[in-house]
Amino acid sequence: MKIILVVVLVMVVVAIGAGAVLLLQFDPNDLKPSIEQTIGDAVGAKAQLGYISVRWGIDMQFEISGVELRDPKSDEILLKTGSATAGFNLRGLLNKEVSIPFFELHRPEIYIRKSRTGQWNWQPKQPGAEPGLSSAWVVFISSVRVHEGKLHYQDESYQMPFVIQVDHIEFTMRQQSFGAPLRMNGSAGLFGSRQPNLNIDGVYDHAIGILVFKAVYGPDKVVLEGEISNLASQPQFKGNLNVHQLDLESVTPAEMKDREYLTGILTAKLEGSAEGTHPDMLKRTLAMQGAVDVRNGAFKNINFISRVLSQLTPIPGLGQILLERVPEELTPVMQGEDTPFELLKANFQILQSRAFLTGLQVKHEHYMMEADGSAGLLQQDVDFRAKLVMLEYLSQFLLKKVKELAVVKNQQGRIVLPFVYRGLLPNATVQPDLNYLSRQLFQERGQELVQVGLGKLAELLGEPSGEAR
Repeated sequence: MKIILVVVLVMVVVAIGAGAVLLLQFDPNDLKPSIEQTIGDAVGAKAQLGYISVRWGIDMQFEISGVELRDPKSDEILLKTGSATAGFNLRGLLNKEVSIPFFELHRPEIYIRKSRTGQWNWQPKQPGAEPGLSSAWVVFISSVRVHEGKLHYQDESYQMPFVIQVDHIEFTMRQQSFGAPLRMNGSAGLFGSRQPNLNIDGVYDHAIGILVFKAVYGPDKVVLEGEISNLASQPQFKGNLNVHQLDLESVTPAEMKDREYLTGILTAKLEGSAEGTHPDMLKRTLAMQGAVDVRNGAFKNINFISRVLSQLTPIPGLGQILLERVPEELTPVMQGEDTPFELLKANFQILQSRAFLTGLQVKHEHYMMEADGSAGLLQQDVDFRAKLVMLEYLSQFLLKKVKELAVVKNQQGRIVLPFVYRGLLPNATVQPDLNYLSRQLFQERGQELVQVGLGKLAELLGEPSGEAR
């Protein structure tokens, strides 16, 4: 919005300059160096404008053939547009009103990048007085439209940098009269879609300073609705997020698929709040709670079952099973690269930059898993305590192969293995609870030793060993 106002003020300067000299002799391009300096000072970037043309009349029309903003140090491009067009009503000047019937940006592209050190390529200037007209003047823009816009977002601060590109951005903002609510709607294409798949509608009320909006992704797959207040300084958001049968694979950036991630059909209901505009600020202030349900999915690029079994070093011969041929129906579970599941559900809460999952349940025909823990939004760390339960068929197969696993068998004959999942992503590790395993081994061996000792004692007392108590 700040860029729009700056460009509008540029056009006001041009209009005033046009009135100061003979129309036939006036060339707005003569003012271009000072205009570029004004824009650069306002947004903290180096500005470059294309050719400026003017169509004269009571309703003047300006067109700039192109606008580029670049980083003043690295010369990296921050924003570029194919062209910018605006109308200007001269009659409004009599009432100290800058009246803009329309403002249009054609094929704008915005580039946002976060470096490995966490620095953003575009550091906004600190809030302060906007450059331009006295408060006695009124700026009224009837319509703002964006055609075929693109947003390029690149984050290099993670170990695996990723890129998000938003295409086909169309945006319209209208206002019936000065002071009336601003009504806006827009659409865009996300995740490589060739057609717009995101629609946004909203109304901004100047009187109370609140934007009420609704954003819909896909055919009602994701619906985010709520309100944003305090837009002028520190925006505050509160609202609800409803997800209905969203395919997580389709919305996971390709750059993230080399690390551990989650797939499946997601259904979720969440409500929450956040403050600010900077991504790190949003992560720090985000507060959210609700429930999630994922069907027919997988933990990709990590197999919890093989990880846990391979590290049960106190039980000899167990690691060899993972290398041997296993029944076909057990291959994905024991020897695959992922951890497939049929159902995942949990209660979900975000507080103080951490996401907490409580009552996490993962179910599959051959195993089930229960866990509680948290993940850091800023540090990208995980800390979960879990319990892996092998169901009947898998337990029977393992017990036939390694009889020593009987020490971790429960009363139903199922193998139970507690473990922790802890560390910094994508290098978090899975470690079985060796203290639990040692206790079970000691208890089992202890009982055997007690039985043997009682038998020896019975023999010494002249009693049959079978009658020993």
